[in-house]
Amino acid sequence: MLEPTGRNTAPALTLAALAAVQDGQDPVLVVTPADQTIANPAAFTAAVQQAIDQAEQGNVVILGVTPDKPETGYGYIRTDQGRSAPPCANVLNVAAFVE
Repeated sequence: MLEPTGRNTAPALTLAALAAVQDGQDPVLVVTPADQTIANPAAFTAAVQQAIDQAEQGNVVILGVTPDKPETGYGYIRTDQGRSAPPCANVLNVAAFVE
């Protein structure tokens, strides 16, 4: 489902979620921003598949990247470094999303 005119993320996601469950299913929704750059498509595809696997187990999943510089325009994900979501060593539990 594509938004014909950008209005904001929340309304677009709400409409997409309502359309996705309309037939009684409980699908996994993959939401990506339009302004991202994917330098390694194979790694991105693997990460998305791993995220889908986690989501199918009932988890809410956020993909993140390690920042290379400070940026005041974005929030960041603080992870619980001591706990991984099994069986994936590179899947961490989220402690907080910080603005």
